[in-house]
Amino acid sequence: MNNFWNRSNKTNGPLFGKSDPPAPPPPPPPSAATPPPTKTPGSNPGLKSTVSNLSAKSSPKLTPITESGVVRAAGFDHDLACGVFVGAFDIPNLGVSVDAVEVTDPVSRRTVRLENWLRTNDMLAILTREYDKARKRLESLPPPPPPAPGRPAASKDYQDAERRVTEVRDQVVCLLHSRRAYHRAKEAGIRILIEV
Repeated sequence: MNNFWNRSNKTNGPLFGKSDPPAPPPPPPPSAATPPPTKTPGSNPGLKSTVSNLSAKSSPKLTPITESGVVRAAGFDHDLACGVFVGAFDIPNLGVSVDAVEVTDPVSRRTVRLENWLRTNDMLAILTREYDKARKRLESLPPPPPPAPGRPAASKDYQDAERRVTEVRDQVVCLLHSRRAYHRAKEAGIRILIEV
């Protein structure tokens, strides 16, 4: 009776209604093992950077995406996406709006979409949203007539809206530079449209 709770007691057999545990299945033969992934030449470095870069710890994760036949767990660089949105960087397979980021595989054309990607209470995200508002405001105004002698220049509202877009974009670019996003973009071979 003293020994009843001792772990050395057998808990199989007819008393416990259990039989001996089955033997583990044998390992698969070497021929059934999955071959290592191969890389197709000509993959896009911009997509590779966006999909593979895990530099921001609190970044949301994308679902797996196939790139040139290789399935990889996709990471996401928040700062590079902000740079694409304001026109600082060019990543051909990355579509960015304030609502969502879409990464398109250049081979399979499969698209992975990430919504609510802008971080909360992050200065770069706040400026990116401000840039979107300023740009929408500019687009809502009638465009100025082509310059001609004796014709008035753009309206004051249009000039103010244009100035605001440039001002906010410059602030985003400055912050991207201080966060080393330009450094990461250069390392990944991403085309830079606005130099600092």
